[in-house]
Amino acid sequence: MPRVTTTIPFHALRFEDDLPTLHEVERRLMTFLRGLRRQRQEVQTGDVDGRDKMDQFFDYLNEAERRKIRRRAHRYVQRLDALSGLSHLSEESRAKLTPLRGGLPVARITSEHEADEIAAALQAEMP
Repeated sequence: MPRVTTTIPFHALRFEDDLPTLHEVERRLMTFLRGLRRQRQEVQTGDVDGRDKMDQFFDYLNEAERRKIRRRAHRYVQRLDALSGLSHLSEESRAKLTPLRGGLPVARITSEHEADEIAAALQAEMP
């Protein structure tokens, strides 16, 4: 009889691969700022279709705006790392938790006899 297994998540940890990088966050913030400026320019000029290709100031970000975006992106990534649940662990401990990433496989016990066999095997393994 084949064993029916299912995988259940049992933690709310976010691993480093799941977190966005600093560069991705900076790019998203810059794209958002440009889009916001584009909307404002279209409203001011009345050119909703974007056919009028006048000087589009929304594409230009000065150094102060870039620093502000970089600072906010860095702070956001730091906060996400702190909320991940792994920031206080060493690299070795994080590596040990990696196999638990998708959850743990759980098998259904189909009979009382099977449960007794598992309990006997566990008891034999204990000192």
